[in-house]
Amino acid sequence: MIGIVVTGHGEFADGIYKSFEMIAGHADNVSIVRFEDGMDLNEFHHKLNEVFTKYSNQYKGVLVLTDLLGGTPFNTSMVISQEFERVRVLTGTNLSMMIEGQLLSKVEDNVDKLANQIVEVGRLAVSFPEIIFDTDEEKVEEGI
Repeated sequence: MIGIVVTGHGEFADGIYKSFEMIAGHADNVSIVRFEDGMDLNEFHHKLNEVFTKYSNQYKGVLVLTDLLGGTPFNTSMVISQEFERVRVLTGTNLSMMIEGQLLSKVEDNVDKLANQIVEVGRLAVSFPEIIFDTDEEKVEEGI
């Protein structure tokens, strides 16, 4: 099993996890680490390092889901991850990545394989769908 750490600015991690929980239920292998407004960088670093250490000892790998490339949660996670053999950091996290990642983390033991799968899921989840309306008045008046 792979452990998952969700981190981001403000309430990002809480919000995405609450949405995940609403759809898929509670996940024991997921931890949230908030980077709060005005938080001391050393404190944030310490909190992330604690979870990375705990999960590295507990799971076959650790997948870190961050909100924004170049942001403090991403940068700090990348720096700390260099101290661990099986910690991988992803960025641009969306709900599809969270759901698929946690479900696959139960059966996947290779953190690199899981990371690549989740990145692909995240890409596929982003789209620009179009709704095409039929302008035929008769059909519009009939409704569904």
